[in-house]
Amino acid sequence: MKKLLFLTAVVSLLFSCNNDDDSSTPSLPCLVSSTVTLETQAQVDAFAASNYCSVNGDLVIGSYYDQTNITDISGLENITDVSGALIIRGNSSLTSLEGLHNLKYAKSIEITSNSITDLEGLRLLESVNDPHGYLIVKDNPALKNVNGLEKMTKIAWLQLNNNANLESLSGLKNLSQADNVDIRNCVKLTSLEGLNNANIGGSLYIENNAALTSVAALTNVTTIDGFVLNGNSSLTSLDGLKISTVKYLAINNNANLASIQGLNNLTGSVDELVVSENDKLTSLNGLQGVTTIKKLSIENNDALASLQGLQNLQTANRIDILHNSALTTIVQLSSLTQINTAPNFEYQAGLHVSGNDSLTSLNGLQNINPYQGELYVTYNASLQDLCAISALTAIGSGVYIYLEYNLNNVTVADINAGNCN
Repeated sequence: MKKLLFLTAVVSLLFSCNNDDDSSTPSLPCLVSSTVTLETQAQVDAFAASNYCSVNGDLVIGSYYDQTNITDISGLENITDVSGALIIRGNSSLTSLEGLHNLKYAKSIEITSNSITDLEGLRLLESVNDPHGYLIVKDNPALKNVNGLEKMTKIAWLQLNNNANLESLSGLKNLSQADNVDIRNCVKLTSLEGLNNANIGGSLYIENNAALTSVAALTNVTTIDGFVLNGNSSLTSLDGLKISTVKYLAINNNANLASIQGLNNLTGSVDELVVSENDKLTSLNGLQGVTTIKKLSIENNDALASLQGLQNLQTANRIDILHNSALTTIVQLSSLTQINTAPNFEYQAGLHVSGNDSLTSLNGLQNINPYQGELYVTYNASLQDLCAISALTAIGSGVYIYLEYNLNNVTVADINAGNCN
């Protein structure tokens, strides 16, 4: 009889829920082995009354379709881990995540369309522990900062989108590794301070953050697959960047960007470079270290007067120089000798120079060897001198040439006859 009582006591201890136990595997009575969806305050309270400490599945607090009446999740304080995704969504009356303050692990987290002002309720969160896991914080109009994420050091995908009052990223100060970071439409964010220690190796999107004046906090980003800077209307320079290697780089529609000199650590080869609709950009200084670009697009930069910065470019697959109204010279392309179709026809060989109203000469193209591909020179209202392409117009060169609506409306035959200027 004593042995039976002893065994019963041991079993009881083994299966009890103890919040002081640091074990990552919770005991059975406080584990719920399925996805949990809580769409009302009453459901939250009932779930909290069960004292669950772990969810083996997703934990959804809120609704994908309607705004809920949830105002308080403090009763969830026993929850320490979620094996699936933690989704907090559609709770317009929820102002605090307090109640999740003992959560240490989740596979992924989404916090969308709530009235929270910070993330302090996640202050013990150490990891979004799936190799492809994400932390998405979007459409939270009252969110001012991401304080509460100080214990997080690594994440696969971080997305901060459409948080209209977000002013600070300082809560990310201990983030050291991120595969992909996406920060968009946070219109009060003035800097990226908080990402100072983050090594971002996949893709980085910084888009439509109207108050952003500096990207200097990205000093730890040196090698990255893709970097997009788009629609940041207060950004004037790229000072502080240390990027040395990038595959895809797009700098688009930054209305006050006057300099990209901050890219001066970039060297070697770039798969695709797009610089477009930057109204105050006057040169491409900062790209001097780049020697190969598979696809280069320079488009609709109204103040761009020259291609200064591309003077060391030697090889490309495709180049588009389009609608840069102040561009007067492309002589900086004089080192360019090869335009070739990329392997597997990723980029068809081609050179397009069109719609550049102030361009007077094609000097800079004279060292390009004949190639199998296209050459379009069209709608350049001031273009008089086309002599630099005479090696490409020669019979048998293999280049398909289209010349039209330039000030000097010469034909291929005219150029071959020496009448190019």
